[in-house]
Amino acid sequence: MEEHNIHDHTFKKLFSRPEIVKNFLTGFVEDQEFIADVDFNKIETPGTSFVTETFKDRETDMIVKLNMKNGECAYLYILYEFQSSPDRFITMRILLYLLLFYQELIDTEQVKSNDMLPPVFPVLIYTDKYSLTAPVCIEDLIIKPYKRLLKYIPKFETYKLTFRELQDEKEKLDKLSNFDNNLLAAILSFLISTKKEESKEKALKLQDKINLLEDSNLRRFLGMWLKGYAKYKKIDVKIEIDEGGIIMLETVFEETREEGRIEGRIEGRIEGKIEIAQKLIKKGYPLDGIVDITGLTLEEIENLRDNQNL
Repeated sequence: MEEHNIHDHTFKKLFSRPEIVKNFLTGFVEDQEFIADVDFNKIETPGTSFVTETFKDRETDMIVKLNMKNGECAYLYILYEFQSSPDRFITMRILLYLLLFYQELIDTEQVKSNDMLPPVFPVLIYTDKYSLTAPVCIEDLIIKPYKRLLKYIPKFETYKLTFRELQDEKEKLDKLSNFDNNLLAAILSFLISTKKEESKEKALKLQDKINLLEDSNLRRFLGMWLKGYAKYKKIDVKIEIDEGGIIMLETVFEETREEGRIEGRIEGRIEGKIEIAQKLIKKGYPLDGIVDITGLTLEEIENLRDNQNL
């Protein structure tokens, strides 16, 4: 499993949660007056992506709709860059993706011919341990030999959050995590830790925060991710997540393997996915969680559940 695939799925899942979006905007974005106007109870994630085929292996993106308290809306556009050598023109690509997004709003008539386009807050999250060297202002990519042409140079800037800069701000992360109860800060604090003992300590602190979550779906998702990531990074730590009365997925896997019901991984044959889904339904696992895990549709899951109840 490649690390960028782990971050890809995790960040998309996290930023689909209103509380994580709020953690990010209130804890990591400074001097943005619009944040106070966001209704964090009405955040939407359309699930649209604008990353082109050429770059899908090195970056991923998502759109978050921010409904405002005054009835207006804005958008948060997040691009995750996983490569250690980022494309120098990544800011230009983000601008291109935003233009494609605007075009989609027009084509789907979400923006009428006489309407103004909604504002978009562009964010680049760079997960590598090295500093981001690519310019975040489009102007820095354009030569300026003639004064008369300066006013025609496009002005566009991307807000950046880099793991390297976070490593220099560990005290800030710890404050956000410990005193402001910022779950995203606890996750990032764990991800940027470089030494095994530090990683173990951060993993256990994150475990405690996860166990305090009232949302059982989020608790199970983060529990599974934390266990999997700790195993991937070879961190010698035992993670214990409160299952809330519902068995954790990895336990289901183990029971299923012991019973000889499934061979291979969940990504295998459709029969294997169906059998995993049936097992999870019996254990009371939430239907939307089964959809995420197996890749089956909600309708297929509901049909399996209804057949079990016959």
